[in-house]
Amino acid sequence: MKLLNAFVIAIATIYASHSLALNLGDTSESANLGSALSLRIPIEASGLSAEQLIVKIAPISLHIEQKVDYSSIPSDITLTVDTDSDGIFALVTTKKPINQPYIEFIVKLQSPTGTLYKRYQLMLDP
Repeated sequence: MKLLNAFVIAIATIYASHSLALNLGDTSESANLGSALSLRIPIEASGLSAEQLIVKIAPISLHIEQKVDYSSIPSDITLTVDTDSDGIFALVTTKKPINQPYIEFIVKLQSPTGTLYKRYQLMLDP
């Protein structure tokens, strides 16, 4: 019985070390009122490459369900996955200046291991 327990623990340890972690971080950057948006959201994606990730604004139905005002999201907002020496991140940009002081939206991160949603609230500096 002890041998079986040791085997199960060994297999569980190996499996856990190969499990994939997926997380959307918080943005520490600020955005300015009257300027185009350009924010980076760190992505933790252990064992995955940037090419395996898709990031976008969550569907309208989820915004409604979570009581997030979808109409406040800029119409030209884009989300892309990118990398640099610090790792993988979601780049959130607009081409047009943002003229409302508060923006709230839900990000959807898809990977081969699953889907993750996270709500972001931005207060733009005057």
